[in-house]
Amino acid sequence: MSTFYLKYRPQIIDELDLEKVRTQLKQALSAKSIPHAFLFSGSRGLGKTSAARIVAKTLNCELPLTKRSDSIEPCNQCQSCLTITKDSSIDVIEIDGASNRGIDDIRALRETVNLAPIQLKTKVYIIDEVHMLTKEAFNALLKTLEEPPSHVYFILATTEPHKIPETIISRSFHIQFNRANKAEIIRSLQRVVQGEGLEVEDKIYDVIITKTRGGFRDSVKLLEQLAFASKKITLDQFIKLFGQNDIETLVQFLVDNNGAKALDWVFHQEELGVDWTDIFRNILNFLRDKLINIIKNNTMDDIELNKDNLIKMINLFIQASVMQKTTLIETLPIELVIAQWVGDLESNINPKVISNKLKPEPKTVLLNQTEVKSSLETDTKVIQHSIQKQEKSETDKSNGKQIEKMGKIQTLPITINDLKDKWDTLLTAIRPQNRSMESMLRNSALSKVDGDILSITVYYGLHKQQLESDKYLRIFESTFQNIFGQKPRLLYILGDRQEKMEVDAIKDKELEKNVKEIFQ
Repeated sequence: MSTFYLKYRPQIIDELDLEKVRTQLKQALSAKSIPHAFLFSGSRGLGKTSAARIVAKTLNCELPLTKRSDSIEPCNQCQSCLTITKDSSIDVIEIDGASNRGIDDIRALRETVNLAPIQLKTKVYIIDEVHMLTKEAFNALLKTLEEPPSHVYFILATTEPHKIPETIISRSFHIQFNRANKAEIIRSLQRVVQGEGLEVEDKIYDVIITKTRGGFRDSVKLLEQLAFASKKITLDQFIKLFGQNDIETLVQFLVDNNGAKALDWVFHQEELGVDWTDIFRNILNFLRDKLINIIKNNTMDDIELNKDNLIKMINLFIQASVMQKTTLIETLPIELVIAQWVGDLESNINPKVISNKLKPEPKTVLLNQTEVKSSLETDTKVIQHSIQKQEKSETDKSNGKQIEKMGKIQTLPITINDLKDKWDTLLTAIRPQNRSMESMLRNSALSKVDGDILSITVYYGLHKQQLESDKYLRIFESTFQNIFGQKPRLLYILGDRQEKMEVDAIKDKELEKNVKEIFQ
C-alpha cells in the first residue's frame, strides 16, 4: 500500500499547494514559447519533484488542448500521462546530481540529448540536487542549455540555489518554492483527510505545522503516523505519540512567573524523550509570531506580554538554544531560562530535610515593611544586600536545627569517600527511572555522611525544589537501599554557584591534562 504522500501526490497544477508556484507554472506553460529549462529551488519536501513530473505530463499529454477541461492541465488518462505518473517512461529521465556530478556524466547526457524521444512527444531531463555538479559539469551543461534541441526540456531542482552559477540561472525559468503558509499546509492535509475519511481535531493542524515547519512531505507523513492508530485523530493522541508540543502552555507559565509549573513541563518533556533542538525551534517560532503580531497589530492575542519583555524572553531562549548544542545536561539550558525569567527563587525556597520519617516545617523569613520601605528610599542596593545576608543566615540556622531534630538513629554502612566511588553506579541505576533526576544529581555534589544523614549540595533553587519532592525522594531512597542495604535521610543544601564553577574549572583542567597524557 502506498504511503499517503505518494498516494496523494499532486497530479495536476491545481493540486500543487503553493499558490505562487501554481500561478508561475500556468504562466510559463501557457506562453507561446515555453522555456526549455526550468529551475525549481527550495527546501526539501515542498513539491519540486511532483511539479517537475506535472510539467513533463503537460508537455507530453496526447489530448489536444482544445479538448481538455483546462487547456494547461494534463489529462492524466492518456498513455503518455499514465507512463509518466507510473515513472516508467524512458523519455522522462531523472538524474541525481549528487551521484552523477562529474563532467563525464554530463557529456553522456549531451550525447543522448540529440536523440529523438521514443515514446513521448518530448524528452524531459529532471536533474535533482543540481547544485552538486562540478564546475566542469556545469560548463558542459551550459552548452546544452544555450542551444537545446526543440524536443528537449530540462527541469533542474535544488535546495541550494546559491551554489548554481549565474549563467545557468539566467538561462532558466526560475521558480522559488518557499515554505508553505498555514493555509497551504492545511489545504494539503485536508486533501488526505477527505480521501482517507479521517476525523481530525482543528488543533491537530496547528501542532503538525509547528512540528514540521511548513513542509508538505513531512506534514503528510506526520498525519499518516497519527492515522495508523485511529481514523479519529485527537490532540491527546498526538501528545502520546510525539510528546507534549503545547509551547503556549510553557510560555504562559513564564508569563505567570510560575517557575514550578514551568519546570514540571520541562521534566515531563524529558520523560517523553523529546528532541530539545526541536523544542527550542518551536518556542522561538511561537515567540517570533507573537513579536510580528505585536509589531503589526499592537496586540499579543491571549499572551499578556509587552514588546520589551517579549524581546527579553526571545533573547533568553536564543542563548539557551546555542548552549543546548554543547551542554552535557540537555534540560539545563531551558531550566536556566526559567530561573532567569521568574527571578531568583532561592530566597523563597527554605532548605528542608525530607525523608519518609521527617519533614520539618520550613522557616519563612519575614521583613518589616516599614523598615524595607524606609531603606529603599535611602539606598535600594544596601537593603537588597541586607536581605540576602539575612536569608543566608536564616538558611544556615535552619539547616543546623533540622539536623539536630533528626538525631542519629543509625549510621549508614558507607563513608563519603566510598559513596563518591560508587556515585556513578547509583546515578546509572536512577537513570532508567527518571533521566531528569539523574541529570540534576550529576550537576550536584556529595557533601558528607553524618550518621544516617546524607548531605547533597545543589546549585539551583529549582533543582533543589524538585529533588525534595516525594516522587524523587522515593526513587533515590529505594535505589540507594537496593545498592547499599539501607535508606538514607536526605539533606539538600543550596550551594554557591561560583564555588561550583571553580570546581568545574579544576575538573576540566584535570581532564585536559589526562587527555594530553594519553595522546603523548
